[in-house]
Amino acid sequence: MTEPKLDVSSIGFAPVPLRLEVPSNAQIGKYTIPILLNMSTGSIFPSKFIQLGNLSVSIPSQGYISTKGNLSISVIEPPSIDQRIKDFWSVYGSLISLVGAGFAGAASTFVFEYVKNHKGKNK
Repeated sequence: MTEPKLDVSSIGFAPVPLRLEVPSNAQIGKYTIPILLNMSTGSIFPSKFIQLGNLSVSIPSQGYISTKGNLSISVIEPPSIDQRIKDFWSVYGSLISLVGAGFAGAASTFVFEYVKNHKGKNK
């Protein structure tokens, strides 16, 4: 099994893949998860020195900081079936309505043409 690769940009920033699974019997509320961070402090400058007037500033080309942090998450009730339908419709409703209207318009053309031809044959 291969590990997924991070999508790293040209300046070295990358999203952190994080997936939390909450057991179905978890109590609703706010939780704090302690985490250990290992962050790169690499410089985006090509040189180790920047000249600002008469002052030379040294920038480390690469380093790491390890620190502790807290990740806060809120466990909420799962959405009801009504809420899921409402959310689905708010995202896809316009597209469904547009496709449905196009289909109805095309179908009505065929129906009118059929009725027109059917009346012509009966006369």
